[in-house]
Amino acid sequence: RIYVWLADPERRPTTGSFFVRPFEFLACLHSLYADHADQALRHLLHHDFAAILLDVQMPGIDGFETARLIRSRDRSRFTPIIFLTQFSRSRSQTWEAYSLGAVDYIVKPFDPSVLKWKVSVLVDLHQKNAQLAERSSLLQDVNAQLEKQQADLEWERNFMQSVLDTANSLVI
Repeated sequence: RIYVWLADPERRPTTGSFFVRPFEFLACLHSLYADHADQALRHLLHHDFAAILLDVQMPGIDGFETARLIRSRDRSRFTPIIFLTQFSRSRSQTWEAYSLGAVDYIVKPFDPSVLKWKVSVLVDLHQKNAQLAERSSLLQDVNAQLEKQQADLEWERNFMQSVLDTANSLVI
């Protein structure tokens, strides 16, 4: 399963809203919603995410501090974060967002279709990374098997050589 985490207190899920089925064009995608940082961070304990959409201003811990906590965990250190904000794009907030590893910083209101395209790219990258990790694991297994076979063949060659050396010493 592929998860996208939506942490935006202004976009409570309602029937037919953008955030209820935001990415229904991706059948494999599951969206988890959180309206405050504590709830959002609990999701990290149970799931890996293809992307995190994170509001800058959240109740309690703000989006930037939430991002710091996300980045402090090894499992989520490289999870792409798209910051959403209702505030004007100040240089300091933009700089802080990108210094925390944001892949984008979007000012509300925004075009939902543009966000869907951006998330679909991140989901695609997530899937490709998962495939690469799986293939890398398979290659490591095959490599380990080949190394064992090589060691076995080396042992057999050494054994055969010692048998031949013993036979030659008996003939002379």
